[in-house]
Amino acid sequence: MKIGVAIINGIVQGVYDRLEKAIDAIVKAALAMLDAALRAIGARSPSTEFMKVGQYMMEGMALGIERNAALPAMAMRDAMGDLIPSAASAGGVNGSGGAGGAGSVVNNFSFVVNDRESMAMALAYVDTQRRARLNATMGG
Repeated sequence: MKIGVAIINGIVQGVYDRLEKAIDAIVKAALAMLDAALRAIGARSPSTEFMKVGQYMMEGMALGIERNAALPAMAMRDAMGDLIPSAASAGGVNGSGGAGGAGSVVNNFSFVVNDRESMAMALAYVDTQRRARLNATMGG
């Protein structure tokens, strides 16, 4: 029995004696793996790979803005298209009167034009208003 206990005690003592060396080996292996992983992704201070990711994000955002910049203008143009006829029908166009001929509505709209299509629509609207006023003065 004493021999079995001595064998087990010897094994336990051997493990304790070598435990520090085993831990050192594990730490060195983990640090080597971390270093290899950081080199693989170009991690320095600052990380070159994350710099590329940030660059790609900004380029993508810029393209998204460029390709969709007309969307707010289109939405405003659509909204104005809905407003202009309803304002004209509410009281007539520049003094022609609505139902019953009383009152007048003066349409003063400001247009911010950033593209040719919007410019054409704005000019067509202004021309329509000018013709309506001319017809109203000429009795037409």
